[in-house]
Amino acid sequence: MADDVTLTHEKLVRDRIPEIIERDTGTAPHVRTVNDSERITWLLGTMAEEVAEFRLGTSTEELADMYEVIRALAGAIDVDVDEVHRVAAAKRLERGGFDKGLIWEAPGPATHGDAPMTQISIKAAMWREGGLLVVRKRDEWGGQWELPGGRLHVGEDPVMRVRRELLEELGFADADVHGVIASGYADPLAGFLPMFYEIFRVGRPPKAPVLSDEHVAWAAMRYEEVADRTADGTFNPALGRLLLRAWPSDQFPGAKQ
Repeated sequence: MADDVTLTHEKLVRDRIPEIIERDTGTAPHVRTVNDSERITWLLGTMAEEVAEFRLGTSTEELADMYEVIRALAGAIDVDVDEVHRVAAAKRLERGGFDKGLIWEAPGPATHGDAPMTQISIKAAMWREGGLLVVRKRDEWGGQWELPGGRLHVGEDPVMRVRRELLEELGFADADVHGVIASGYADPLAGFLPMFYEIFRVGRPPKAPVLSDEHVAWAAMRYEEVADRTADGTFNPALGRLLLRAWPSDQFPGAKQ
């Protein structure tokens, strides 16, 4: 499979985007409409995307995108956005806003009440020997197959994080990191800390991986094996589902042409 494979993935878009695509290209894009319950899940994932983009480059436009997601979330739970403004103003009057940058150094886990915080996991997708390069964690850490990568820290550059993880986990220096090819939430409505994945495309590795102590094996995995292992839980299920949505089987690395 060549490095210039065409990749596809699902993405929640603004209501007029299909109309604009058809106007500009002459071809109507394929879209589907979700119910309110599923729409909330997609909106939460989109909010995590917008926050990640804001971290890369603060702008009024990114703030406007986050506000639009909030407005849509209000509609999805049948709440008027003016009511949201009213409640926000009342809470600001009673408790203040977040303008002073006050950090409470509180004991205990990093949560506020029962509200989970989003974590962002940066992953690398690269092809080797006819498949997708994947690694397997040590048994004491779950033993699942996954993509190489790690969690993004506050203020950290995602591309630099990918390069750092590839150096530490696989021994690849100065990796050729391209843009995000897939992103999505891992069960954002679950009771544990929700994980948002961003998968970066990376150029072909120049050599076989040299694994760190974190992993015990690597493989070049084809579509069918990722699908089977995602189904039985031996491949990180949330990450596997995102991968399978991103690549149709005939475009997956190593697919027969």
